[in-house]
Amino acid sequence: MIFFILMKKAEDSLREHGSKATPGRIAILSVLQKNRKPMSVADIISSLPQKLNQTTVYRALETLTQNGAIQRVDLGHTHAHYEITEGTSHHHHITCLKCNKIKDLAVCAYKTFAEKALREASEFAEIKNHSFEIFGICKNCVKK
Repeated sequence: MIFFILMKKAEDSLREHGSKATPGRIAILSVLQKNRKPMSVADIISSLPQKLNQTTVYRALETLTQNGAIQRVDLGHTHAHYEITEGTSHHHHITCLKCNKIKDLAVCAYKTFAEKALREASEFAEIKNHSFEIFGICKNCVKK
């Protein structure tokens, strides 16, 4: 029942973002809504209720990223992660370099940083987007 509700919510979200609500896109968005954390493509594929080929998943993720339903997150791995944007506030992440634990951070000093960045990079007129991720060691891993 919960997955059906998530699928309906995903379908509505796709239409709101101007995307075609294909079964694959609905399923991918539902998985990301359910998990509420950055997920790799492999994790997304293994969590899907139906089998989708990898090319279809990558194309759907690209479309969902372009329309703003999800965002790509670089957690310092050799692959990208994706997370839902709808229903979440703007945030960044801190990731443990030993165990890969991820914690959302509501802190964002974007405005101050953007002003300084534009002063230093005077050939740029405006900043359209930003990404800021922090890497460290969690308390559990320090104890080991």
